[in-house]
Parts: sequence; structure tokens; C-alpha cells
Amino acid sequence: MSNLSSKKILIIIAHKNYQDYEYAMTKQILESAGTRIITASSRTGAAQGEFGSFAQIDLSLDQVKTKEYE
Repeated sequence: MSNLSSKKILIIIAHKNYQDYEYAMTKQILESAGTRIITASSRTGAAQGEFGSFAQIDLSLDQVKTKEYE
């Protein structure tokens, strides 16, 4: 994986029934590489995964400015 430290990456998930494992593993791998992860969905607050996990949503989709992310 190329140098990702100090990069800001946006992950978009469903607000209900997102894939818990896929989101968590992707986020963990990218964070361990030094990236800052921002999670977006249809609305802010806690999103619930299909298997019961919760993820904090940082931005709603209408707040996303794509030029700010890699």
C-alpha cells in the first residue's frame, strides 16, 4: 500500500444494515496506514450494521465536499 499517512478518506455507508465487517476492516486497515477516515451516510448520528454493529456518521451526504478527500 502506498504512503497514505496524512490522507483524508471518505467512506460512505448505508444508515441501516451496512456491512459491519467490510466497513470495520476497511476502516481499520486505512487508519493503521495513517489515514483520517470520515464516514458519511444519508444522515448523521449512529448507523446500525446488518449484524448489530454501530458506526458514528460524521457527515450527511449533502455535507460532503468531494474535493476534500483522496
